[in-house]
Amino acid sequence: MNAVAINMNVELSVCERCGGGFECNPQNISACHCSTVQLNELERKFIALKHGDCLCGKCLNELKKEFADMSEYYIENGFYVFTEKFLLKRGFCCKNGCRHCPYGVSGGRNSRVER
Repeated sequence: MNAVAINMNVELSVCERCGGGFECNPQNISACHCSTVQLNELERKFIALKHGDCLCGKCLNELKKEFADMSEYYIENGFYVFTEKFLLKRGFCCKNGCRHCPYGVSGGRNSRVER
């Protein structure tokens, strides 16, 4: 985490998505700014797949909206293509190399990776 201590509990952090500054309280997560953004389990997984570090409240809200607006599939050449949202909701990897696999498997049916 990109952080500078500003007192015993609070750190000044830099959002990895927008570069903006915010106060982070990793010692007391209920007092941290991120606890003000209500995320469900799927939203947290979606954000964690894209970002490995803390984000500011503005970016958390934007990603929450992005996930809510995302469809679960689209049709391409007569075939249903499932999105990250559908695959996260399913809750497991089928190891078939889905185009939008959030579990890190890619490359089609013959490219199975154990997770």
